Amino acid sequence: HAHYQTGNTPLALVWKDEKCSQYVIDTDSKGQVLSQQQVVLELQEDGKLSTSDDPPVIFGCLDGEFIQKSGLQSGSLLKFAIGNGGLSFVDGKLEKSDLNYLGKSNRARMFADSYSKVIFQYMVRHTPLKFDDLLASVSPSDDEENKPCDVEMVD
Repeated sequence: HAHYQTGNTPLALVWKDEKCSQYVIDTDSKGQVLSQQQVVLELQEDGKLSTSDDPPVIFGCLDGEFIQKSGLQSGSLLKFAIGNGGLSFVDGKLEKSDLNYLGKSNRARMFADSYSKVIFQYMVRHTPLKFDDLLASVSPSDDEENKPCDVEMVD
């Protein structure tokens, strides 16, 4: 018997652009694109802010005094906007994030955002990859199609 585990899997990638989805970029309840990307992160015991991944990816940290004053607890799901400083990467890894606290997440929300969702939404806002770009990367160029075949067939 095989067991299926819900959630992210390295066996499948979810990707979309304006050709296959009406809402490529996350929107508000009225279908309007927000001026800044919003992310939901989980507050850890040490004040770190993490994704839902296993192992979690840390996006930042809240000051202990702020946590106390705001009445926040470990495990709380918190909403942030990614500020003008955006996300910074070094060697493909998240190095720094400009997060602006917006408040607690909707109570119906069960999990923090995954790293892949946050990064996909960030990339689609800043350097979108379109389906046509993917096709072009796997299609032979005109030059390659018109080249004579250099392979000699011998019996």
